[in-house]
Amino acid sequence: KVIGKPLVKEVLYRVLQSKHGSALYALTNENTAPTRVAKVVDYIRQNYQSKMTVESLASFASMSETTFYRAFKSLTGHSPLQYVKKIRLSRARSLIVHDGVKANVAAYEVGYDNPSQFSREFKRFFHVTPAKAKGKGYADIDVWH
Repeated sequence: KVIGKPLVKEVLYRVLQSKHGSALYALTNENTAPTRVAKVVDYIRQNYQSKMTVESLASFASMSETTFYRAFKSLTGHSPLQYVKKIRLSRARSLIVHDGVKANVAAYEVGYDNPSQFSREFKRFFHVTPAKAKGKGYADIDVWH
């Protein structure tokens, strides 16, 4: 109401003509690969503790595994399982840094069965062990808070 309808239309036009305009437009359509992948991303973020396979995620998106995998990687920059790992590790880091949860407890809470595997992947991903994460400044960079 403040800027007026013509200016809103101009902004929308410029956004849709931008580099990412086609992706934004695709998200407005219900049955496109980007919207299906977006629904899977939302599902992963809400259910990261659960066991997930590419097959189950592709089924959730109502896509073939190959098509889903390509679309997911194209839109997120990660394979589906790499993305799940990223979300789990980020959530675990938040639990360790902000909530003071011990690493082995955080590992189980985010869906890891093996604390050793969790520690290796945590260190590989964040370049610091879970035990040292709290003192390394990660508290300021956290998508979970």
